[in-house]
Amino acid sequence: MTNISERSSLSKTATQWYWVFRVVLFAFFVGLIGWVLIKTIFPNGGGYFDFKSYGSGKNTLADPRYDNGDPVERGVIKKGGTMTVNASASGGFSKAQIDFDGTFSSQRELGVVTITQAYRAYFYPLGDPVVCPREGTLISLNGKYGIVSQKKIRYFLSQDDIAQRGYRVEQFQVFSPEGIRQCPLGEGITKTDQVVLGMIVRTDDGFFQFTGSEWNSFVSEAAFHSRYRDEDASTVSPETFAQYPVSETRIGYLDGTVVSYGESVYVVEGDTLRPVDSPDTFLAKGYIWEEVVPLNGEEFGIYTRGKLYTKREPHPSGTVFLEQDTNNMYLVEGRKRREVTSLELRTQFSSIRAIPASAVELGSCSVRSGWLGQICNVDWSKRRSGVGAEYQLVYVSGADVQLNSMEVTFFREKNARNWWLFVADTMSKLRSRYPFLQ
Repeated sequence: MTNISERSSLSKTATQWYWVFRVVLFAFFVGLIGWVLIKTIFPNGGGYFDFKSYGSGKNTLADPRYDNGDPVERGVIKKGGTMTVNASASGGFSKAQIDFDGTFSSQRELGVVTITQAYRAYFYPLGDPVVCPREGTLISLNGKYGIVSQKKIRYFLSQDDIAQRGYRVEQFQVFSPEGIRQCPLGEGITKTDQVVLGMIVRTDDGFFQFTGSEWNSFVSEAAFHSRYRDEDASTVSPETFAQYPVSETRIGYLDGTVVSYGESVYVVEGDTLRPVDSPDTFLAKGYIWEEVVPLNGEEFGIYTRGKLYTKREPHPSGTVFLEQDTNNMYLVEGRKRREVTSLELRTQFSSIRAIPASAVELGSCSVRSGWLGQICNVDWSKRRSGVGAEYQLVYVSGADVQLNSMEVTFFREKNARNWWLFVADTMSKLRSRYPFLQ
């Protein structure tokens, strides 16, 4: 049989070109694979906003707004005016490029952008500090014993009154005068006050809290312990307990608790559960998988499902931040950040993990016109970066502006630290999908 290859041999020149082509093709594929790996391990981040479609779900930058909080719906900013916008991006970034597309009344002074790294909720204005323990907490102070009721401390008038309510003095948590000095005083508790508003009791059916006209039950012992110590509960006679009806309202976990049911993860906010949309969002918000509390069907059933929790959403009420530089603790409530003023009060939030936080200004840049548009670049590679995967950008316009769109790109340095961040992030995502890897 004739060998076909013998009849199809190439000339010397063609053979040389054939091998050159093979080497080039091989180098191309090696380079392509290397490029894909680099982009996978060291990806850029950022976001985009189209001011012509303010409410579009495709916008990945969050809430461009004026100083007074009104939305920059049409992209109109007067000279000297300010626009604040938030971006989310996970990873060790060291540079950012901000691209504006719009019409500027002057091409000389286009404005300045300042970038600060911090969780969006950490920028909330300070509200009133947390000065009182939680409703129903038992307090011991300088030989006096009381209970927190309606955000005031009500002291028992005698130790006989304490025993009459089913308490022992050893149950009361010791506070220093500095720890609760700002918590106001209420009326003393007399013998006629059989049950005090906020009081917690333990029965064979679980834990209950008095609301003033009825008992609210805790959905589970774990839910009770997310808020209180065992010692905060007393025992009362069946006759005293039966004087008031048991409400259908049930008390769940402390706000800010991260829970799971099935394969979904939620954050507790009031009587709702905020479903976390992805593992990326979970990690970007500073949560860790080890703190997730699994719910049973009864616990899950008392909640309604709240608004989807995405990267664009700020941390919900109940979140606790621990400031890295000062060690101050802050509680998020509504759109305010309340300082937890004493070490004793901090123990009230020990069931949830305080998220490390800080606000670090990364730098600023002047917007300049170029052939690609209006661009601003910030480099913080030689500065200390902040904590978390959220950034706030403040743009002060140097001219009257009509913006069409805005894009922010964060660039990641290719170094060992970011390599290990990629490895840790990948392992966290794998653990979230495959619990046996925990």
